[in-house]
Amino acid sequence: MTEQETIKLQKRIQRKIVLVAVFLLLGIVSISGTTYAIFSRSLPGEKGVVIHAKKGSFDLTFYDGKNISLQNVSTMSLEEASATKPYHFTIANNSVADAYYRVALVEDGAISNQISKEYLGYSLEGSDGTDLTGTLDELGSSMEVIRDKRLSTNNSVDYDLRIWLTEDAPNTEMGKTYQSKVGISSTQAISTFADYLIQKANQEGTTYQKGNQQELYTFNEEATNDTTRLISYRYLGNNPNNYVLFNNELWRIIGIFQPNEYGYNPQVKLIKEDGLSGAYGTNSNAPSLLTTSAYYARFNDESRKMAVYTPFFVSQLSTLDLNGDSIYEKEHNQKTTTISSLVGLPMLSDYVGTYKNGYHTNCYNDISSCTTPSWMTKNQMAFLNRIPNSDYEVYTTEASGKVVKTSVSASLLNRPVVYLNTMTYYVSGKGTSSNPYRITI
Repeated sequence: MTEQETIKLQKRIQRKIVLVAVFLLLGIVSISGTTYAIFSRSLPGEKGVVIHAKKGSFDLTFYDGKNISLQNVSTMSLEEASATKPYHFTIANNSVADAYYRVALVEDGAISNQISKEYLGYSLEGSDGTDLTGTLDELGSSMEVIRDKRLSTNNSVDYDLRIWLTEDAPNTEMGKTYQSKVGISSTQAISTFADYLIQKANQEGTTYQKGNQQELYTFNEEATNDTTRLISYRYLGNNPNNYVLFNNELWRIIGIFQPNEYGYNPQVKLIKEDGLSGAYGTNSNAPSLLTTSAYYARFNDESRKMAVYTPFFVSQLSTLDLNGDSIYEKEHNQKTTTISSLVGLPMLSDYVGTYKNGYHTNCYNDISSCTTPSWMTKNQMAFLNRIPNSDYEVYTTEASGKVVKTSVSASLLNRPVVYLNTMTYYVSGKGTSSNPYRITI
């Protein structure tokens, strides 16, 4: 053994810590609200135990594998942690209704000398394609690893969870303890317009080529300064079934998003199929054609009830040679203005997202060199994003799909964007241009 290897080994030994991860079982079931069934004794062996709790007609079962109990554990890399035995559990929906569920880590508040969460890595792999990694501090105060994922009746999903002490843990973390329990919560699905669309969505991990190209695709959105990790649903490709009749006009569905992090609150985001031609205004301000007085006044009474005030982020993007994930992150982390409005413009991430998941990888990785249109492509369509140090240009699309800089004084296509009230309901239609979705509230 060389002297360098000896020093490295000694350092690892010094950094060893008794990391006690006592994961108590927490099964949560509800129609509305929450009930708890807690199993707190140690579970030896591999077979595990079933906790069964009921309330009304809804029934969720949480199968627990062997408890995690890590002792004398040294710091690990992600690769080393991946080789360790995971904490395995299965969530099964045995009710007659579909459900949305969350997975969270519930910390033991009685432990005063806990390891800092920034030095605790985690990974979660699921049979549904879930593959998440990070540190516990990135989960935010909710400590939720999975948020509002739909589970159809009589279906189940298996998960493997690992938690470890990261390699950058300093000596000040030595001798501390970490304890938590896994929490599963669920709510029965209701038949809103969002729920109707989500039922048909391709599951997370399904590529564009292998999925139903006419329907939504499911994605995990990374945490940003504005949101924790969220589930979103987007329409990809050239011509999906995303037409909807709104305000007696033809609109299209960008996707379904959860603009705030608390509770199940999916909102359908629409963009008008046609737009308003005219000058954008100035780059530093909201588009002049899309103020409440200019466009919202055109809505009929029912459409006014459907549209809700939502934050629209005006972000700075100095370059376009970024992949779609980076654009989404920068829009939320480098915003200059947040406009709370009933009507906005599309974000660049809305557009780039239509190329996601294998529809057109080159466009998704560098939208400025794109040569393939998507369903959202319109010539000279304007975006809300701001170009740094310029009040004279905005980003727009060309007919080819490419995004370029265009003068704010040019005659641009301003396509209104709205978010729908969560209590908007599906009435009829198949989402095609000849038979669009019809909705009500």
